[in-house]
Formats: sequence, structure tokens, C-alpha cells
Amino acid sequence: MEKIEAKINDLDDSFKDKVNRLTSIKDVCPMIALAFVSDTPELGTLSNKEISALVGVASLCRDSRTMRGERTIFFWGGA
Repeated sequence: MEKIEAKINDLDDSFKDKVNRLTSIKDVCPMIALAFVSDTPELGTLSNKEISALVGVASLCRDSRTMRGERTIFFWGGA
């Protein structure tokens, strides 16, 4: 844990700020925050709908002309 905290302190300010904001959320450890911020550099620049679609947790419409139904989360929604 000390190594992770030392690496966080070595980061630039914007990256460190994002990690600190994420770790302020209950049950988000520094390791998860570092992974999330490093894998999604768009964090903080996209809307909540855009970021949820990017990481693949948005329920997207998959209707066709003849088929309509409830919304589910698909694997094709992310980047």
C-alpha cells in the first residue's frame, strides 16, 4: 500500500486529483482508482452518459423496426 501511495504522489496534479477524488468514494481503493484513471483518460471531460457508454455500463437501445423491448447492457456499447 505504501508503494502505491508513493506512486500516486509522483503523478502530475490532474492525474493525482482524479485518483484522490475516486478514493474518496467508499470502497474504492487506490489500486482500483489508479487502474480506472489510467484506462480512461477521458474521465472528467465527458458527460455521465458518455463515460458510462465508454466503459460499457450504459443500457443502450437496440430496437429495430419490428422489435422493441426493455433496455439491457450490451458488450457492443463501449469503446
